[in-house]
Amino acid sequence: MIAGALTGSLLLNSCYFNSAGHIFDKASYQASSFTRELRSNNNQVVYTDGSDYYVELTRYRIGEPVVTQYNAFSQKETGSEEKLQERGTDVFRIPSDFAMYLTRQAKGPDVPAEMTLVQNGAAIKSSCSTLPIVRDAGKYAEVWQHRSSAAPWLYAAGVLDWLCVDLPITCVENALLITGCAAAIGGEMQSRANSYSSGSSSSGDGGSSYSPPPANMKFAVSTIHRVCN
Repeated sequence: MIAGALTGSLLLNSCYFNSAGHIFDKASYQASSFTRELRSNNNQVVYTDGSDYYVELTRYRIGEPVVTQYNAFSQKETGSEEKLQERGTDVFRIPSDFAMYLTRQAKGPDVPAEMTLVQNGAAIKSSCSTLPIVRDAGKYAEVWQHRSSAAPWLYAAGVLDWLCVDLPITCVENALLITGCAAAIGGEMQSRANSYSSGSSSSGDGGSSYSPPPANMKFAVSTIHRVCN
């Protein structure tokens, strides 16, 4: 009964160590950049090679932060807000009409119809001339899946880290959890058994032998949660 209760509780509430999650997160994550950062008072510029126009924006990782340690019996908060984390900068190709607006050569639009992420941003910046941004841009967000140039190596390192670090630590944590819960349940049931035995002796029924009180899986699982929490 106790073994079954412990197994069921472990499957539902096991500990999990997740250092590899940080490595996988560096390899790839959902990213976003915002035109609201293009401000006339930030000394920002539009880059141009005479035919195309570009701007440089901060790249943010969006989503919930990576958790290193998932604890037993912990519950994920619902409705938690996504977090923005700065992860560098990127260069985007923008429409000419938006570039003209930013440099006060046209009245609009204040947001781009689209932005295109370019991979050789540093080379483009070095080969372009610049125009100062003298108008604030409106609100527009570009969202994409960022993938590091070192992603293949990072994925391989993440798998190795999971095998050599996360899996052994997780096994140890759950073994300790089972041992601790088993000891707690054993002590609880022994205490109940002693109380039951004392009650039977005081009732005057000296001829009857002691029988432990009936118990079931629900009692054992509820005891695990009460003791370990």
